[in-house]
Amino acid sequence: MIGIAATVLVVVAGALFWFFNGSKVQPVQVEEELRTPSVAEADVASEAIPPAADPGNSLLAAEQEATIEEAFALVESAMLESRLDDAAMALQRVATVDPQNERLPFLNAQLSQMQMRTELDAARVAIREGRFEDAGSALSVARELNPTDTTEVDAVAAELIAARSEQQVDEVLAKATARLDSGDLLSPSNDNARYYYQLVLANDADNTAARHGLSVVAGKLAFQARTEIDKGNLSLASDTLANARALDPASSDVAAATEALASKRAEIAEQERLDEANRQALAEQQAAAERQPRQIDSPQPNSKPRQIDSPQPNSKLRPNDWPRIKTRVNQPRLQPHWLRAGLPFNQCPLRC
Repeated sequence: MIGIAATVLVVVAGALFWFFNGSKVQPVQVEEELRTPSVAEADVASEAIPPAADPGNSLLAAEQEATIEEAFALVESAMLESRLDDAAMALQRVATVDPQNERLPFLNAQLSQMQMRTELDAARVAIREGRFEDAGSALSVARELNPTDTTEVDAVAAELIAARSEQQVDEVLAKATARLDSGDLLSPSNDNARYYYQLVLANDADNTAARHGLSVVAGKLAFQARTEIDKGNLSLASDTLANARALDPASSDVAAATEALASKRAEIAEQERLDEANRQALAEQQAAAERQPRQIDSPQPNSKPRQIDSPQPNSKLRPNDWPRIKTRVNQPRLQPHWLRAGLPFNQCPLRC
């Protein structure tokens, strides 16, 4: 038993030595790998942490504890280098092996605090640069981290509100009108008609010009949606109408375009149903035709006798003889003997 434990210890120690320390001959390469570990290396680290050891086997228990300690060292190193994603991945690996480890809550809280500060720093930079949408997104991410103390988050939110208030309404409305005329309704980010009108309403919710501007944007989006419906791009038309409806739910243009989209979808569904019914009917007809045997055509009982064409110019018949012969031939049961004998027409005995 001691021999097996010693073998396992050597294998695990070798894997840990390769992942966490690398080769001693190349210290520069080890430092670079610790800064940017790959996904494959992370998998090796996970496999290098031994499973929960048998309490009776002190050797394996000590090896597991040493391995987890080295993983924690990697987490702390990643935090110092602001590699928060790597630190989060390493903590998740340790939590999988030893979820009751007493150091996990502290390190998770420390990591969450660092992530929140990173998002708040990004929000402050966006505020200084006038990218208020990006600042709001960063603040949302910071709040989703559920910090125990929201004082700093609230402070940045107040900075964002103050920065928006400092914008001159007339200047913002002028920018909104310019973007509306150029067709920049929803993009680019932080520089479109919707953004500027909403920026005005954020400071003055009753601003009539901004509300009217959003209604105009919604109407233009409804027109774009109708164009996409005519082209058959129903999915794009649906997304465009969703944006328009969010800006002006009471717009008659948006409602009409929505009905047009529903009608188009119903028309396509009905056409597909008819096409499928026609395909089934055609398949049934072909199957029925294949089941029926082929029939040889037979003369109908009430069919008229076949008319014989007029004689050709080279025929030896005389004009006065043809009506008499034609009358005799047209009789169903009385045929000339030269027809029964199978003689050619030009050899017919005219006076028989």
